[in-house]
Amino acid sequence: MRTLIGRYLAPLSLPRIPGAHWLAVLLRWQQLARERRLLREMSEHQLRDIGISRAEADAEARRPFWEDPRRGWYRL
Repeated sequence: MRTLIGRYLAPLSLPRIPGAHWLAVLLRWQQLARERRLLREMSEHQLRDIGISRAEADAEARRPFWEDPRRGWYRL
């Protein structure tokens, strides 16, 4: 489940400018928050289509935005 959100997304690339890393991090956090909110709003039919249960969707949606499975930033 930890790779559900980040599995198909290409890494964000920004030009080498001061602060670009933090801008990328902030944009990624915004993306995670949005995707988790959308996951929470999906119907049972939509969840079945993507192959996850309501419990899995709720568990992912409850995670804070800074927990990024792509970077390994999550609680154990």
